[in-house]
Amino acid sequence: TGYLTLRCETDVVTVTFQEGSVVGAESLNKRLEDRLGHVLVKTGRISREELTRALEIQKQTLQRLGYILVAEGYVDAQSLRAALTIQMQQTIFRLFRWKNGDYNFEPHDTVEYDRENVTPMAAESILMEGIRMLDEWPIIEKKIPSFDKVFEKIPLPTPPTLDMREQVPALDDVALFGTVSPKSSVPKVPQPESAAVRLSQEEMAVYQNVNGVFTAQEIIDRSGMNEFETCKGLFELLNRQLIRLVMPIEAELPEEAKHRAVSPEALG
Repeated sequence: TGYLTLRCETDVVTVTFQEGSVVGAESLNKRLEDRLGHVLVKTGRISREELTRALEIQKQTLQRLGYILVAEGYVDAQSLRAALTIQMQQTIFRLFRWKNGDYNFEPHDTVEYDRENVTPMAAESILMEGIRMLDEWPIIEKKIPSFDKVFEKIPLPTPPTLDMREQVPALDDVALFGTVSPKSSVPKVPQPESAAVRLSQEEMAVYQNVNGVFTAQEIIDRSGMNEFETCKGLFELLNRQLIRLVMPIEAELPEEAKHRAVSPEALG
């Protein structure tokens, strides 16, 4: 029980532990409550006006934002807990990608956290997921190098449908790593070319938010999943040629046209 503080050149993150379980994660760059409000608005759980009102109440009462949102009836407790869990996961999983830094753990008899709305997460589960993420993330980054990339759907004869059968991981573990993870115990069933495209629940959550306008970060905010799972879904959709990267307009111009676009005559 206590506070684990980790520092690197660009951020400071504090992870709160209660009897070995993670009950909080706060980034200096992205406060959890700021991020929480932003994501709830993006996903349509609350309106911008409701968030503004809740923040005003918070300034007056110093109560937790989550408590205010539930008390005012803007969001139900279950939705709030799910959103808090995702935001905590994202803050923690980013730590696994740090290359260097330092840390300090301060043990305490008790710690402060939102006991009503935060579900404690087992440290072992976080470590296992973090290690899996480290294995797969470099492969995903080759196709999604930054969260400002925009994707669009590739037209299909028949819209994809939700696959209700048991799913395997979006990444092909056998092809990528030579082993099958516990989650991929059921082999993929080959589909005839004429069959409708089937998507897992996670893939569908990502696919529905691909519109040629939203960036990868906006898709993450709207998907209801953490950064890794969302980017993993984008990676699989790209591999299956269901979506494609939207190239900047200037990148699509012929070389001669690019020079004309920035010529003094064009500017004058």
